[in-house]
Amino acid sequence: MHAAHLIAEIRTLAPDADGWARHEKTGRACAVCPCGLNTGFISIDQAAETYRSHAIPGQKVRITLGGGGEAMLSLIRHMLRKG
Repeated sequence: MHAAHLIAEIRTLAPDADGWARHEKTGRACAVCPCGLNTGFISIDQAAETYRSHAIPGQKVRITLGGGGEAMLSLIRHMLRKG
């Protein structure tokens, strides 16, 4: 069974002066699937390409974020559409 996912790597930073949590993208992501695919964290370009080549045609894109917010989600969607 295939249901590939992209997992973006997010790094937690020290809180800002007002105590707000901060995160930043690392530029890496991981492509995983229940069939056993697990690329480990590699460049976003490589992970997106692996995801595209592994996903079943017409499969809905599934992206998991570790706290990075809409900016990272937007970047990954852009990378998936590039190919």
